[in-house]
Amino acid sequence: MTDEYISREKTLELLKSLSSRDYRRKKGTIQDAIKMISYAVYTPAADVAPVRHGRWIYHDDGVFTCSECGNAESNDSYYCRLCGAKMDGV
Repeated sequence: MTDEYISREKTLELLKSLSSRDYRRKKGTIQDAIKMISYAVYTPAADVAPVRHGRWIYHDDGVFTCSECGNAESNDSYYCRLCGAKMDGV
């Protein structure tokens, strides 16, 4: 199972909008929403970076270059050693 990362800001906006709508229908819901908001605020953030996507460009002399940074490699791996681009051609 892979982790999925969400935006804390968008999650808080969603929880706040739900709590104000549900409050009109049920009194207990606002306390539940406040708990959920506090969980979202105090949950530690993951240390993530956006994924760069690239592809290997093959040259006749047997060298591969990264489409993102131009780094030359002797073999085609899944990631560029220089810039970290994921070589999936997306």
